[in-house]
Amino acid sequence: MIYIDAKKLKNEMTALLSEIRVNQDSAAIMVDSVIEASLKGIDTHGIALFPHYVEGFLKGRLNKKPNFRFLKDNGSSKVLDADCAIGHHAGIFAMDFCIDMASKYGTGIVAVKNSSHFGAANFFTEYAARHNMLAFAFTNTNSLVKAHNAVEPFFGTNPICFSAPVEGLLS
Repeated sequence: MIYIDAKKLKNEMTALLSEIRVNQDSAAIMVDSVIEASLKGIDTHGIALFPHYVEGFLKGRLNKKPNFRFLKDNGSSKVLDADCAIGHHAGIFAMDFCIDMASKYGTGIVAVKNSSHFGAANFFTEYAARHNMLAFAFTNTNSLVKAHNAVEPFFGTNPICFSAPVEGLLS
């Protein structure tokens, strides 16, 4: 088994994304997310996905320089068009608005559209918890799971995640 220092890996991954002209925020957030997932043992959503994301940028499925815009804004709820951004960047962008709205109104909700896979959902909820917020993150997925005795897939995994601030637990 080969061990690589997380800081060195972060620098290498960020440099590669910079080389292919991915915007700095998209690169930094995605790299932080996948490294954090792997360090927590969530390898299915960690650095193993990095080549998949790089391919998405290279083939144009992922926008290297997304222009986020809100389509609807109802005070404490918004709809974000992520302009085909990588989901990690869109997720943190949305969570920042949720944190801001919750500080003002007591709650904040952002639905994100035109985004991609966002990695491990706990990245977003723990981010909010570090800002002293209770947070939920949800996503939908393609129908990849068959029901008992089914011939065709019908269900998505549709993860749901929540986190709460606990003194001394998240740093």
